[in-house]
Amino acid sequence: MNGVPLPTSAKRLPNSNDGFRVSGYTIEELTSAYRDWMFADSWIFDAEYSNLDPYLSEEQPHIGYITQAIYVKPTTPPTTVAITIGNLDGKPGDKQQLKLFVGETPDDELPSRATDLRWRDSAQQPGS
Repeated sequence: MNGVPLPTSAKRLPNSNDGFRVSGYTIEELTSAYRDWMFADSWIFDAEYSNLDPYLSEEQPHIGYITQAIYVKPTTPPTTVAITIGNLDGKPGDKQQLKLFVGETPDDELPSRATDLRWRDSAQQPGS
C-alpha cells in the first residue's frame, strides 16, 4: 500500500481494497503509532487536512468517531495517503477492535476527500 506499514493484526475487510480490521490498539494508540512509523519512513504529516481528535469528527454528519491523518511522501510526483482509523462499531470509546483505511489521495482531490468520508454510513452496512 504505497509502502505504508500495516499492523500485524490487520485483516482485510470484506469487499474493500483499502480497509482493514485491526485489534490490539485504541484509536489514539494506533494514530500515534502511525505518526511514528510514517515519520521514520520520511512521510510528511499534513496538519491542514488531518484530524487527530476523534471527538471533533464525531460531531460531523456521516463521519463519526475517527481520526484521519494525511501524509505526503516527497517523491516525484508526490504521494499522498489518508490514514483513517475508527472503532469497528463506529461508536465512541476506548475499544480495541478498529477499522483502518489506508488510501492514496490525489492532491487535487484532497480538500473534498478529507471532509467527505461517509465513515458512519460504512459502519452501518452489513458485513462491515
